[in-house]
Order: sequence, then structure tokens, then C-alpha cells
Amino acid sequence: FTRMERKDIIREIDRVCDGIRPALCVLTGGEPTLQVDPDLLETLRKRFKRIAIETNGTRDVIPGFDLITISPKDCFVGNAALAIQTSGAEMECKVVFDGEHNPEQYFERVPASHYYLQPCDTGDPARNAEILAATVQHIKTHPWWRLSLQTQKIIKVR
Repeated sequence: FTRMERKDIIREIDRVCDGIRPALCVLTGGEPTLQVDPDLLETLRKRFKRIAIETNGTRDVIPGFDLITISPKDCFVGNAALAIQTSGAEMECKVVFDGEHNPEQYFERVPASHYYLQPCDTGDPARNAEILAATVQHIKTHPWWRLSLQTQKIIKVR
């Protein structure tokens, strides 16, 4: 884990955007609530129309985001209490589905407008195919979930 300073985050965003002014900025990777502060959020607000954050949900999110995606990892890393988000942002819940843990606990615990299941990438193509099939089957029998795929992995973009 490397903590980036605000100026480094903005420099990296500017490098990736390369003169393009996208409408949406999503803060993710590691746990962004450990680094984002009101000053960074204000700086981003000047560059983007909408600001989103994807968090594991164990820490409060500061007010000012348009979209908060809770992607809980407690079943993989031990019990961690989910923080109840109260910032008024639109809420999503995205659960990594491994076929072993029941995602329904999050449907009951996370107040969201949308719920997504994302097949776990184990690095084993055969196991990944099994998990994908189980994810689709779970969604068919629990239609409040939608499928989420990591497109960058499918098309092999880093």
C-alpha cells in the first residue's frame, strides 16, 4: 500500500485523461476513504461533473460524492462492520461472488438502489468458468442482482 499525496493523485488523473474532460471520476483501488479528504474532493469537483467512490464499506465516506459503491470484502478478510453511509449520495452494492459465500446478507445489510454480483477472478480459468456460471444462476434465482464484469480483465487491459 502506497499513500499518494493529493498533488500526485491529480497529476495521475491529468496524465490518464490526457486533455480529455470525462464527466465521471471514480475513486477506487485499495481503500480510497483512507486518502480522500474534502480538499481532494473539491479539486476533483472542479474537473468532473460527477464524482464516485468504490469502498469496502468499513469506513464512513465524506459528504460530497454523487455515487457510493459499497463492495464489501468482509467474507474474504474477516469480520468488519459495515459503516452506514448517510451522505445522501446514490448507493450501489457490488459483491464479489465466489460461489462459497452467500451474497444475500448484503442485500439485507446495505441500503442501495442497485445490487451487482461480480464473479471472483481466481486466476484459474476452469474455476473462473464455474464461478461465472454460479453467478449467473444466482442472479436468475435472485433477480434483484445484476451482473457486473471486470471488463479490463476480459479484454486484457491493465
